[in-house]
Amino acid sequence: GPARYDCVFVRKTRELSGMRNLYVAHICLFFRFEHKGVEHSCALVEWFEVEDEAPDEDTAMWIVAPDNNADGTQAAEVIDADSIVRAAHRMPVFGSDFRPSNFQFYFTLNAFKCFYVNKFIHNHAHKIAF
Repeated sequence: GPARYDCVFVRKTRELSGMRNLYVAHICLFFRFEHKGVEHSCALVEWFEVEDEAPDEDTAMWIVAPDNNADGTQAAEVIDADSIVRAAHRMPVFGSDFRPSNFQFYFTLNAFKCFYVNKFIHNHAHKIAF
């Protein structure tokens, strides 16, 4: 079937709190390797950046958009899996256009320019994504 990329919160630093301390990314690949006898668990992620300094006034949710490089490709990086805080839930910012009747869920990552980070999905997300 089509690829499904889980979305996660990734810790920036321990000095800040809430969304100011978190990056949003979707996982492209989990992998592990051994180097000099030490095993490393990693993830290849594509980054999303927060659009504003505060959550959206109407929804109280943060809005994120793909963090693009100068050439238009989405910024990607290999990270330590231990920096992943927990799963995150993104919902498209739909706008006023209708989706075609043949629109499939797997088009979502490419069809929308921005996403809400749903802090209301469960208690844990609400506690960290303020």
